[in-house]
Amino acid sequence: MKSWIPFALSILLCFAAPLTAAAGDQAERPLLTKPFLKFARGAVNVVTSPLEIPNQMYILADHADENSRYGVETAAGAIEGLFTGIGIGLWRLVVGAYDLITFPVPVYDSCLIYPTFITSSYEAYYEQPETSVPAEDKDLSPVIPEDDGVPAPETGGEDVTPPSVPGEGE
Repeated sequence: MKSWIPFALSILLCFAAPLTAAAGDQAERPLLTKPFLKFARGAVNVVTSPLEIPNQMYILADHADENSRYGVETAAGAIEGLFTGIGIGLWRLVVGAYDLITFPVPVYDSCLIYPTFITSSYEAYYEQPETSVPAEDKDLSPVIPEDDGVPAPETGGEDVTPPSVPGEGE
């Protein structure tokens, strides 16, 4: 009776794999397919959440000092990866369940976990790229000091007068 559950999950993963492979170009996708991409992302994150434990153990042990004489740093990285993997795995499970439950809600392109899918890259987890400030948030106006009556300092002999335009002032 319960043998259909693993079969149904494997069929679901077979159909979800092409959707997650093309998840990088979601902006160009039609609105009709975006809920299913969110559902597939949630299903993949729920299924792969237990794999975060060995994945983090490998990542942190591999990133540890490779020149260690006795491998103490590698062992410490593996132990740290155990606890880190439990935490990230639980968060991936919660985010995946959230995506599965809310897949009809039209917030499709944002994910609550970075990286979106499990990966074995140290940089993807721990060296996130700096987020750039949008141009409208940057203060692009030049700072113009107020004239407080103090003369400007000498420039050391450089000519600071603007070049004259021919035909102007004649």
